[in-house]
Amino acid sequence: AMYIGDSRGNISFFDLRQTWQAAEGDSHEAKDREQEPKSLLSKVHGKEHVTGIIILESTGVIISVGNDGCMHQCKRDANTGQLQRMISIPIPNMTGLRHIWNVSQPNCEESVIIGGFYGNDFVMLDSLNGYEFLRIATGGRQRQQDFFFSFTNNTSSLRFPNIFGIAILTGQRDGYNLIDFHSSRAFEKSLVLLDTPTHVTGNIHSSYSIGSPVHAETINDACWVEDCESIYLLTGSNDCTVKLSKLVNNTFVSAIELPSHESCVRGVCSSHHPSSDSSLLVTCGGKLSMEFYILDQTSSTTSTNKGHPLSCCVALLCSYRTLEKATIDHRMNAVRATPLLPHEKQCHLVLSGDSDGNLHLCVVSEYAVARRTVIGTILKGNGRPVLCLQLLRCFGKILAFVGTTGGEIFVWEFPGSVALSDEDVGIHNLEGIIPTSPMYVYRAHQTGINSLSVAIANSHSVVICSVGDDQTLSTSVIEFTDASHHPNGSLHPERGYVLITQCASASALKAVKLVLDSTFYRVYTTGYDEQITLWHLDVNPGEISVKYISSSPLGTEGSCIDCLCLEQSDGSVHEVIAVGGEGIELQSLDLNILRAANKLRDANYLLITAGAGFSADSGLQTYECAPAEYRDMCNPAKLMDSPAHFQQFWIKIAQSYLEVKPHKGYELLDQWCQGGRLPHLERSSSKLDGPSQTLSSPWWVYSSNVDGHFSLLKSFDNSLCEIHGSALQFRCACGIGYANDEPRLGKEWDQWNQRMRSTDSCKKTVVPMSQNFLRDIVNSDETFLCSHCRQPMRPDVLMFHDTDENVLKAINIQRERYQTWEGLVEEEVATNSRKLVILEMGCGINVPAVRQESEEVLSDCTKKLTSHVNGSEGSVCLIRINPKNAEIEMNDGDSFEAIPIASTAAIALQKIDILLKAFAEC
Repeated sequence: AMYIGDSRGNISFFDLRQTWQAAEGDSHEAKDREQEPKSLLSKVHGKEHVTGIIILESTGVIISVGNDGCMHQCKRDANTGQLQRMISIPIPNMTGLRHIWNVSQPNCEESVIIGGFYGNDFVMLDSLNGYEFLRIATGGRQRQQDFFFSFTNNTSSLRFPNIFGIAILTGQRDGYNLIDFHSSRAFEKSLVLLDTPTHVTGNIHSSYSIGSPVHAETINDACWVEDCESIYLLTGSNDCTVKLSKLVNNTFVSAIELPSHESCVRGVCSSHHPSSDSSLLVTCGGKLSMEFYILDQTSSTTSTNKGHPLSCCVALLCSYRTLEKATIDHRMNAVRATPLLPHEKQCHLVLSGDSDGNLHLCVVSEYAVARRTVIGTILKGNGRPVLCLQLLRCFGKILAFVGTTGGEIFVWEFPGSVALSDEDVGIHNLEGIIPTSPMYVYRAHQTGINSLSVAIANSHSVVICSVGDDQTLSTSVIEFTDASHHPNGSLHPERGYVLITQCASASALKAVKLVLDSTFYRVYTTGYDEQITLWHLDVNPGEISVKYISSSPLGTEGSCIDCLCLEQSDGSVHEVIAVGGEGIELQSLDLNILRAANKLRDANYLLITAGAGFSADSGLQTYECAPAEYRDMCNPAKLMDSPAHFQQFWIKIAQSYLEVKPHKGYELLDQWCQGGRLPHLERSSSKLDGPSQTLSSPWWVYSSNVDGHFSLLKSFDNSLCEIHGSALQFRCACGIGYANDEPRLGKEWDQWNQRMRSTDSCKKTVVPMSQNFLRDIVNSDETFLCSHCRQPMRPDVLMFHDTDENVLKAINIQRERYQTWEGLVEEEVATNSRKLVILEMGCGINVPAVRQESEEVLSDCTKKLTSHVNGSEGSVCLIRINPKNAEIEMNDGDSFEAIPIASTAAIALQKIDILLKAFAEC
């Protein structure tokens, strides 16, 4: 049986077992005419397209969906084969249905899953109970799109797909097509699960993913929970649920669901005492309720979900309720917690803000108490609902920063420690030790403040970043009088200043995260524009500067954000950013890229060391991957055996080097050096290595590659040491039969040397290769000869067992100039407090010559710094870029400054360049 739905809303039934019997006398065309449907139901979906049909195996009912937004049921009479209408069910709020699936559960029941559009959002839901699995913004229902999913086979109930993906095609004005791919996991993994051919997946780079569909509705708040062994993400959603998801290898492997709230969960947070094995988890939502849980890693069972793969114990401590009865419309909108001193008491200060503008303050202990309801203190506000708040321990106090719908930020001061007896914890009235009004108030936005983030700038000031519906990023600094000298006294704000970044987004901003460290002050923002944006923050006395760095697309509207630093196995440190919306999307920022850009920006001298991996980024083969013939031809003795074959091989190698376009990294290095992208390089030193021993250049290249790509850039004309020579030039082979001015031993070498009639001009003869020149000699039967002695030419490459003094002499001249430069730079670093950066790229461990040179310079320069009599403020740093072997392990006892970056050079340099451009604008 075959069922067909057409563009006019009709459904047809064909019995494919029927065969057409042509009547006698029918024409040939009549015999081949198409089969008519056995039954047809007209206008089942009005006159709209029928977009999907399934048949329930258990009942044989035919279910169809269409652009009319209805799900229609019909059945086929077993005797007559005629279709019979049953019922048409409109799906509320759906403007068009596109997909329908029949999912079999382990209990043999069948569930009908439908997918369609709610406005411009693609929605997937269970047709029986209306449960919404996921919602994805597509930008327009008219765009071409396709969707796939699967449910796990061992589930007893449908919650959400274990894998899904949707591809959305958008035509661009430039004629190209943009495909956005939203997925429950990495794009490459999704393609593997779809049995996509390897040659396809190998050429696709993931841009972004909608992330993990942890909840059925929008996630309102999320926070990382760090433990001594594991990392979790706590999330609360509009679906009234709270979940704790475990992160392993940058993927959420399992989740535990805490007891649901009566209404939506508006805020979640965690608090952790140093050296403690447990953390306090707090959730808040409707009816002014707060729930407190203890997360304990020391137990392998969980009181709420026994046997769950999460190896932790989550137990309910207590709840917070107000004395007055609250309605469902009264809700807590935000909550934050922080540890209280002394740590031995294991107490936490918890502050939440409600829809009436009040603050609720309480102290919660990690130790179980007989009373399961916490009584707190209510601080009356100005009536404007609280939308966000943050707590910051600084200057011996706890400061609370509260944002409201009025666009104002209120700063409250609370004590950093409270002396409570065990029986007082959880029920103690805090009146008398807390303020009754805020210490500082200022307006940050014209509309409501959706999110704020705070950090300590220095010993006397704090920085506050906030975002709101007015599409602005507000950055404020509050300075306190003698804050560092009065840890136990009250803080007194001395002054505050605000910088408003207008049009920070194309639509309302919903979340912000401020991160201050010695490398890079940064701010992340996200919101309805489905972007996460990185900003550079610079704070000086009386002055604030905020500059845009870059943006990354999200698969969802960002409603909350939190960051966490993770050290990878390769030594790199990544800042993992969790953005909550329809799901949780994880993005990461390689902090070593930030550190590298910062070091390069401040560098006075730059040593570039490059290995085979740097050339590989251009598509050239490394020695390890080269065919056997290449290894055979890396022996000058092959020139004696077959001069024409040897020459043609290397001529074709030179031709391939010229035809391959150097990757983007070469151009960036040129811009950094000659183009001035690195502003602090000592360009004033302009003399070549003369008697005065001045520096020839603030940069130098030390490379083992023979492709000659560095020599194509004028920046490195006089500052290049190619320790293996260059295949882009040929020289007379008169010297290959000698070693240390003595003839090499052997009959073949004797015969070769007897034929050679070299002159001094031969030793200096070097012929550069060009496309035109190679075009004339490639595939030629004639041997390429020296113009002076008429003997074969050879590539100017130092090969295995190569003793050609002419090749060695040219390389040694470069080496001597480089070593002179290196010695002078090391002296400048030690005596004149200059800064040297060693940028190593693509240097592996199999042929470690260049890798060892980088480490030797790092070691020598560090020793000079530490042994300097008067001390030195100079510095030396090694930046090692390598996708496989980025680790830096040196046996010397001295401490070295090194930055490993596990990436290809072409990609890493482009990422660094983005930051250098941003630095230049700051």
